[in-house]
Amino acid sequence: MTRSKPFWGLNHIDPNKYIIAGEMETGGGALMWLRDAICQEEKRLAAESGQSSYELLSAMAEAVPAGSDKLIFLPWLRVNGPPCSIIMPRGGFIGLNLSHNKSHMVRAVMEGVAYTTCAGSANRMEKVGFQIDRVQRHWGGCKQRSLDADHQ
Repeated sequence: MTRSKPFWGLNHIDPNKYIIAGEMETGGGALMWLRDAICQEEKRLAAESGQSSYELLSAMAEAVPAGSDKLIFLPWLRVNGPPCSIIMPRGGFIGLNLSHNKSHMVRAVMEGVAYTTCAGSANRMEKVGFQIDRVQRHWGGCKQRSLDADHQ
């Protein structure tokens, strides 16, 4: 059995520092799944207005407080690598109740992906002896403004 690398390193301009990167197989895919499966109306409205559907989803998420009113999303929608190397992935919502709406679901998906990516990478790095001073998010779904203040 071949094991995947838990993260990958890049050279830093400062020779005493490293850039360590991690990823999540279904990060952006989770939000795309939600958009296509549950937020078809928002996707249609965005297309009619010439707006990105992801900008519209981000605006929906901004209307919900951090923590999505205790709605949690597990983003393992397909086979994934570390920290959750499982063959039969199971993602989903935990804590869903009648007070939640699509905006809560959008924010929970964004938060679930952000938390899994950051916590998983930091945990793996600490296990092999790295001291974590700061975690920064770049690219993909972490461009969502709605998470900037909550996950720095």
